[in-house]
Amino acid sequence: MTKNNVFVEKGYCDQSLFVLNVSELINESGSISSAYIVDSYDIWHARLEHVNSSYVIKLQRLGLINMHDKQSMKCDVCVESKITKKVCHSIERQTELLSLIHTDLVDLKQTMTRGGKNYFVTFIDDYSRYTKVYLIKHKDEVFDMFLSYKTEVENQLDKKIKRIRSDRVVHMFLLMIIVLKKELFMK
Repeated sequence: MTKNNVFVEKGYCDQSLFVLNVSELINESGSISSAYIVDSYDIWHARLEHVNSSYVIKLQRLGLINMHDKQSMKCDVCVESKITKKVCHSIERQTELLSLIHTDLVDLKQTMTRGGKNYFVTFIDDYSRYTKVYLIKHKDEVFDMFLSYKTEVENQLDKKIKRIRSDRVVHMFLLMIIVLKKELFMK
């Protein structure tokens, strides 16, 4: 097989596997099977994880790779990876410890920890970014972990948690909010 009038390469089928750069092999049926592989710039560029074109050309000059064409048009993957994201406007962070706690419950899917835990819950202080992670077996343990976290940070800082923010598991976090509100009204 040729590409741009240049012989590329020849490979042969051996037990349903194509082998390159060997002498002709005759399979059990007595026929010769072969395949051609085209080592183009695009293939080597992708194989080398989209390196700069100068590196691919340098490897060819050193005889480390066999390429039968020159650099082609721009690589779609490289173009997409260089597109800049829209500027993210600054997010207003809290100015005080424990004024906002972000929390999330994550399912480990089929991965179980050595201790048999299937989930983890995170509590993150918005101001300090202090993060506490608890591994749990069941979702219903989240409230107990919240109480544990709440007790720990409030005792350490001698402050009360003011707000909690979460994106899921509404019923569980409603219970947490009820606990917080009760404590605020009890003052």
